[in-house]
Amino acid sequence: MSDFQADSFGQQRAVSIKVTKQQSRRATWSLRCVMPFFVPVLPFVGAVLGMVAMGEIAKNAARTGAGRAKLAVVLGLIFTAVQGVLGWQGWQYARTARTAPQAALQAGQAGDIAAFVDQFSALGTENDIEQAFGFLTLVRDRYGECRDASINLPQDWYAAWRPFEPFTYDITFANQTITATAQVVMRPDIETFGQPRLAYITLHDPKRSDLRFPPDAATAKALASVDIDSE
Repeated sequence: MSDFQADSFGQQRAVSIKVTKQQSRRATWSLRCVMPFFVPVLPFVGAVLGMVAMGEIAKNAARTGAGRAKLAVVLGLIFTAVQGVLGWQGWQYARTARTAPQAALQAGQAGDIAAFVDQFSALGTENDIEQAFGFLTLVRDRYGECRDASINLPQDWYAAWRPFEPFTYDITFANQTITATAQVVMRPDIETFGQPRLAYITLHDPKRSDLRFPPDAATAKALASVDIDSE
């Protein structure tokens, strides 16, 4: 706001200018959008609003809130990066949960034992290749070649399911379909950047003994009957 004063002869005597400052609404809303950091995309929107607010404040001296806008930009970008990493890991976890059992069994039965073993997070034995070969041989002898594996999610699974709990599958082999349980875990791993892997897979057979890999005591006993050297 400006105030012009003049003398009786119309000559300018003094000019005073008063600026009424006002908080930038974009700066305020940018910080509000950033704070619910758990809401997808919203922190990124807040960061963009903060950048717009910073430009507005730089051009207009009557606008305040540069500190809020800068904070919104910094936090918004950080939260967006964190959401991106978590989203990527979540997608990797879901993909592994859907495909790992089928991929592991089919690769192993095709002769790529190393690829089968690599689907598991930690085997805890020194002869894992030999055990894997025996397990795959026993599975083929019982059920034939693996054809498909479909994950069974309970109704309203998104409300009841908790991460890293075991999943249930229907695994279709050449001879029959078997119900299986598998657990997908994520562990720090520099080589794979924490890629999710199987902790175990168990084929449930009510007529014969269950088969588990990595082998438990019952499976290890069944593997003892497999003549690996003759394969």
